[in-house]
Amino acid sequence: MLDLEEIIKNKILKLGSISLMEFLTLVLYHHEKGYYSKSNIIGKKGDFITAPEVSQVFGEMIANFIALNAKKIVKYKDLCLTELGPGRGTLMKDILRTLKKIDEKLYQKLQDVYFLEQTKAFKNVLEKKFMTASFLNNIIDLPNSHNIIIANEFFDALPQNQYVYKNKAWREKRITLDKNNNFRFYLSEKKILKNKFFPEEAKENEVFEFSQQLVNILLYIFKRINLHGGILLIIDYCKNKESTSGTLKTILKHKHVDLFFSLGESDISFSVDLEIIRRLAEEENCLTFGPAEQGIFLSNLGINERFKNLIMYNPEREEELTHQKNMLISRENMGEVFKVFAVTSKNYNNLYGFA
Repeated sequence: MLDLEEIIKNKILKLGSISLMEFLTLVLYHHEKGYYSKSNIIGKKGDFITAPEVSQVFGEMIANFIALNAKKIVKYKDLCLTELGPGRGTLMKDILRTLKKIDEKLYQKLQDVYFLEQTKAFKNVLEKKFMTASFLNNIIDLPNSHNIIIANEFFDALPQNQYVYKNKAWREKRITLDKNNNFRFYLSEKKILKNKFFPEEAKENEVFEFSQQLVNILLYIFKRINLHGGILLIIDYCKNKESTSGTLKTILKHKHVDLFFSLGESDISFSVDLEIIRRLAEEENCLTFGPAEQGIFLSNLGINERFKNLIMYNPEREEELTHQKNMLISRENMGEVFKVFAVTSKNYNNLYGFA
């Protein structure tokens, strides 16, 4: 069996070059050799820690978000809770446990739980944790219901292409092999016919990142939200409007490494472009809320009060619990770098958590 590097190099030798999106799709999602085929990538011993893995309180606050907005939700007979890229299901477990305690009526209406998860290792874990949950093979399998959709660190993991503005034209950044058979980037000579999402004006060497897969997924979700009602809640790294040099990051054991180092062993991600998401949502007649900093969003939902109570009843864990809270809401940690953004149908004129 060929290793991942040989698989990709053979493809390049046949084609001459491949796009960054093709490269990342193989590196991240190859069914046997890709990064997401592994089961040990989340946590202190993995490459990254997600907010649900930091503390159960994160999931409790998302449950609060759902419950506080329940007056707009409970009137719908067909109501589903869906998570995109749930990983090991930690977030959903905390959401359902909390909702059962604080809003039994809503909890009973949310018994239909769906996951969009392609990773075999994670699906095996989820099947054991959620005996009655259903799996979506594709976003088009999203039920025709009023959907509450959670996307925590999902969109940043979608492969994207990069385009560079050079000599008054956009050119694609592609991957080929050098004379020593090593991977290298190069700019295509062919000018790109830009779509409506490209910047109207650009500076020399400016980088634009774009994923048609992201657009396709979002368009389908927004059409469903517009037709049946619902909420899409996004929590993710998001692109700074002033950023013009690209946001591609490669992390191995919590440290930045080169993209071509140790293929299939590193977490690779992009910062999410919320302006593209906002534009798509508005074109589909949906409302948008945010972005709000994660720290502010969680504070609005009561995270400080929750940790205060936990410390009161568990004084021996004060240091641990304070560390967890700071990880989630302090600007030095996840509080500022993660943004929260929501898209809803038109009947949601406000959302608790964003004010």
